[in-house]
Amino acid sequence: MASGTPSEDFSSPYSQHKYNMFSRLKQFTSIAAVLDAHGWSNEGGAKVLLERALPDAGPDALAPQYAFLLVVGRVRAHRCFVGPLGSFNGKFSDELHKAKYAFVVERPTDDSVFDRAWTPSITNLKVFEGDVCAGATTNFMIAEDNGEVALRFMKPVFEVKGDAPSDVDTARWPVGASNAERLKQTCKTHDAHPFPLYDEQE
Repeated sequence: MASGTPSEDFSSPYSQHKYNMFSRLKQFTSIAAVLDAHGWSNEGGAKVLLERALPDAGPDALAPQYAFLLVVGRVRAHRCFVGPLGSFNGKFSDELHKAKYAFVVERPTDDSVFDRAWTPSITNLKVFEGDVCAGATTNFMIAEDNGEVALRFMKPVFEVKGDAPSDVDTARWPVGASNAERLKQTCKTHDAHPFPLYDEQE
């Protein structure tokens, strides 16, 4: 999923151009076709979203691929924790290996093309979420935040080491003196994964 930045002008002519381009993509969450083009599947005890095969796909069609969805919003600056240790706070926990990147995406600038696309995007995302989420205590991706509907995203900073060596060097990560030893000990059993960011060329 992609999102805008706090400083982006969503009402500019360039935004209209991007909206027109996105509207031709089946991954764009504000169009009705996104529901027909994607569906959930079971994998390793978890649910994963896949691209559905086309109705007229022949026997040589590719197997269903992992899906990604596109939603455009504004990152809420005071709810953005994407530094080297994510939202980790050593005052409340000593379990650095459980640290998560976290940020909240909200409705874009009022009266812009992406502002008008926000409500249908949320409506379609609620359909996807409703297919796999149940229970009053579940922390859903779609949530009320300061009286507004927003999207919450989280990703682990660390994962248990696998067979392949990590190419991420954490020796110079700016984590501060209070967390330096925690990071050193955590990286003995876990690999760190920097927060991924992409521009329009990637």
